[in-house]
Amino acid sequence: MNKKNIYQLSLIILVVVFLASMPFWYKVEKKTKSLKKLDWNPTFKKTETKPYASLALYVLLEDIFPDKKIIQRAKIAPKDTSLQRLGKKYNLFFVHNQMDNDAEYASSLYFFVSGGGEAFLATSEVPYHLSEMLENLSLGYHYTKENLSIQFTNTSLKDKKRVYTYKNISSHYYVNNFNKEEGVVLATDQYNYPILVKIPVGNGNFYICTIPLAFTNFSMLDSPNSEFIEKSLSYLPIRDVLWEDLPSWETRFKNKSTRPTGIKELAFLKKNESLWWAFLLSLFSIFLFILFRAKREQRIIPIAESYGNTSLEFAKTIGRLYFNFKDHKNLAEKKIIYLNEFIKNSLQINISDSYDENTIQKISQKAALPYQEVQELFTLIKEVKEKAQISDSELLMLSKQISNFKKKAK
Repeated sequence: MNKKNIYQLSLIILVVVFLASMPFWYKVEKKTKSLKKLDWNPTFKKTETKPYASLALYVLLEDIFPDKKIIQRAKIAPKDTSLQRLGKKYNLFFVHNQMDNDAEYASSLYFFVSGGGEAFLATSEVPYHLSEMLENLSLGYHYTKENLSIQFTNTSLKDKKRVYTYKNISSHYYVNNFNKEEGVVLATDQYNYPILVKIPVGNGNFYICTIPLAFTNFSMLDSPNSEFIEKSLSYLPIRDVLWEDLPSWETRFKNKSTRPTGIKELAFLKKNESLWWAFLLSLFSIFLFILFRAKREQRIIPIAESYGNTSLEFAKTIGRLYFNFKDHKNLAEKKIIYLNEFIKNSLQINISDSYDENTIQKISQKAALPYQEVQELFTLIKEVKEKAQISDSELLMLSKQISNFKKKAK
């Protein structure tokens, strides 16, 4: 049995094993998917039961504001500019890690409050435009490994036994800078950092809470923590509430359908086991076809021969040409010319055919060679230039001395 037959046989065995094991892996996948994992991604959505969503809070608002409506802001005021005229009628509630940094939204929210509205903002990021309108209100970040504890500053709400502890929150934001002459701190953490402040603007008030996770489903599992929400929202008057569902930048620029196209079709195939197996077998067959087809049509890549050192060959050819014609004097004169160019470029000395003592002294100093050695070289050069013809030994001697001078002068 040759190598080709062994390869094909092993491939067939692998295919059979793969097809036989597919039902097993399908059942394992089905079981693992049935065990849903908790999604800890903060969404703050009022319709979700995830740990960091706000369905429990949305239901609780109906008890905090009895006989009042909890309305999605986009239904009453779809445009930001229409929000500023509703201050006398509504409270506004917002909970999310981020807020819209749009200048138009910040201006509308500011005029909504100044016109008599009450805005409760539970967020860990106050955008630049709104911060500027609230006299450069800013947030600071406190890093710690301890669990967050919150207590109200109001004597009627403050109680040593009523310290609200959040085991899922350690490091957090706090209100670092605000108008302390008009603003009021309503709640602090265990380090006395303000985490809930009231800032009056015109006929209304802003309530800034820097712990948005305190208003999620997970934080409301403990009854004391849900009491913190009730007491925080008790500062708002009893009237209809506008729920600001998500930051405007999310609703404006995020596509409603985040799922890629084609997922619905695959889900339909997976519901029908026979269609799903047919789909998988089709994909596997296409893969095998591409594999064998590519192997059969693969061309042999020719080996490119490397180029030889032609410059070296050229130099050898020229050398043999001069040597064969016994024109030693001509070859010696060219070596002397190259030596003069070397001294000019490397030692920055222009020399003439006279080779006087002053020039030899300069060459000896710049090349850092003994004067006697340099003088012997140029004495030999003078003798070679004065002769009409030179012998092989004289050419060899000149070539060696020039080569030694260049090596030592570098």
